[in-house]
This record gives sequence, C-alpha cells and structure tokens, in this order.
Amino acid sequence: MLALVTVGFLRVYLALGFTHQTNSRGHFVHVGAQDTEALLKLQQELLDKAQAAVEAQQAQDGLSDLSTTASTPQFTTRERERENLRARKSKDTKEKYNDHREREELVEREREREREEREREREREREREREKHTHTFTHTHTHIEMAATSMMAASVVVLGLLLGLVAPGWGADVAESEMMTYTVEHDYGQGFHLRGTVKPKSSTSMHGVMDQDLGESDAQSLYDLAQANGLYRVRVTSERGEHKSMAEGFVPAAALYQSGFQDTLRLYVNREGFVQSIALTARGGQEGQDTLRKKKQVFKTSVLLTRPTTGSVPDTEPFVREQTRRLTKEERPEEQQGFFSKYWMYIVPAMLVFQLLTFKMPEDKNGGAAAAPARR
Repeated sequence: MLALVTVGFLRVYLALGFTHQTNSRGHFVHVGAQDTEALLKLQQELLDKAQAAVEAQQAQDGLSDLSTTASTPQFTTRERERENLRARKSKDTKEKYNDHREREELVEREREREREEREREREREREREREKHTHTFTHTHTHIEMAATSMMAASVVVLGLLLGLVAPGWGADVAESEMMTYTVEHDYGQGFHLRGTVKPKSSTSMHGVMDQDLGESDAQSLYDLAQANGLYRVRVTSERGEHKSMAEGFVPAAALYQSGFQDTLRLYVNREGFVQSIALTARGGQEGQDTLRKKKQVFKTSVLLTRPTTGSVPDTEPFVREQTRRLTKEERPEEQQGFFSKYWMYIVPAMLVFQLLTFKMPEDKNGGAAAAPARR
C-alpha cells in the first residue's frame, strides 16, 4: 500500500517537473523538447524502479500472508489440542469425582444396611428375651395361681374383718353429732302409746336403763291384761332423715307382772344404727298368776344395743404356703428332665431290636457255612 502511494506521488511530481522549471527567482518557466525526452526517460526509469519496488513489496507481502495463513492452522490445532486436553482433564476429574461420590454413597448405604441389620438383630434378641420372660412368668404364674387365689381370698376376708372391726366405731364417730334416738311404744290392750325414748350416751355406748312410773289407770290396765293372760307388746322406731325402721316384740303380761316390771330390751341394729329387730324378756318372778296383787308398779328396763360383728376368719396362710411349695416341688423335676428321661420309652425298644438283630446274624452265617458242603 505504501509503495502504491509512493508511485502515484512520483508520477504527479514528474509530470509537473517535466513541463515546468523554475528560474533563479523561483518562477516557473517552460522547458524545451530535448529536455522533455530526457525527463520522460528518467521518469520511465523511476517508474520501472517504483514498479519493481511495488512488486517486490507485493511479493514480500504475499509471502508474509502465506506464512501467516500456514501458521494459523497450526496455532489453531495446538490450541484445539490444549482445549481438548483441558476438556479431557475436566471430564476425567468429573468422572473421578462422580466415582468417588458413588463409592461413598455405596459405603454409606452399606453402613446403613449394617446398622439396620444390627438393630433388627437387637430387636429380635429383645423379643426373645421378652418371650422367655413371659413364658417363665406364665409358667410360674400358672403353678401358683391357686395359691395366689387363696391368698387373695384370705386377704379379702381379713380386710372384711378389719373393716367390720373398724366400721362400727367409724360410723358412730361420723354420726356423733347426729346420734340415733329410739322411740319406745307399748301396748297393754289399748293400742300403742309412747312409753319413752332411748338415746345412747356415746357412739360406743352399748347399754342403758329406762325407768318409768306407771299411772294408776295404766297399772290397772296392765293388771287386767295379766289376769286375762294377755301379751304386753313393745314397738321400737328408729328414724333419721328420710330413713326409718321399726321392730316389735312381746312378752306375757303375767310374766312381766311377776318379775316386778324388771325387763330387758335388746335392740339389734345395723351399721348405720337403724333397728332391725328387738328381744323383750322379763326376769322370772316367784308369784303365780293366781297370786297377783295390785300394787304401784315402776318399770326398770335395761336396754342393750347390739351391733353387727364379723365372725372369725380361718388362717389360710399356712395352707397357701404348703400348696405353693408342693406345686413348685412337683414342677421342678419335669423342668430338669434330661434327654433319656424324656425319651426312654423310644430308646429302650430300639436297643432291644438292635440286640435281637445282632444275636441272629452270627447264627445265619454259621448255618450257611455248614450247609455249603452238603450241597456239594
């Protein structure tokens, strides 16, 4: 490119220089024909040289382009090889990393399987221990079930006895502020009318005395009843809140008259204190029915309060211990039996059969040896 520019510039310069010359004063002047030819020849030479220079430059540029063109694929190939090498290294690195991760995952899965297997084995071992413990417990429990039942029954009875001993006092203490009062009515032929009331002094009070003077009319009525061989009736009523109970008793009027009106009234009550039944008895007198004399009568009644009690309980603890010991003793030999103790009924017949077969075999052999010469 530079050579072309130079050649063009020379052409313009020579064209201007061949046709015009400057004088001494610097003004352009016109030259002649000879000078023009010489200048043209010189111009041609310069042009040839410039052309040669341009061609040489072009040839050099062409070689440079060829060198560049030839070297570029080589450079590109090396770069491509390096890129391929880097890609292969990166791929190998990734593959190694993936292989390493896969190996680690496999190892981790294997460890997890081993842990699960160990856990299952421990669980099976615990299950066997539980089954063994349950079997032992059930076995033991089966053999002492009767003893345990007896002990439980004895415990229930003892508990009932204790409650029977404690409950009366406890119930009385609870009802201390609301002590039961018993109303006593009697009848000697004119219907029941009030005789008096009985109230225990405390929750533990079991007896009392009830005295009463008979009026003249009552004494005459009772005397007439005794003469007629009638019955003297007594009715006792107990009441607390909405609950009420009543019981009646009687005694021959003559017997009461003969005892000097000294009688005993026994009240049978439940745990709450309500009367359930009564017993009226008169002390024996010495005067007969025909010798009854009218006199001033005064009742002297002894009142007894009877609460329920629990009977005695048999001592079953020694029996339970003996049963437990006997069952345990009977069961232990079965648990400790060996192989021969369990299967002797099979082993003995097998041994007998084996002995019989062993005894018969020599006889057969001897008989065969003796019979052989006879056949000859």
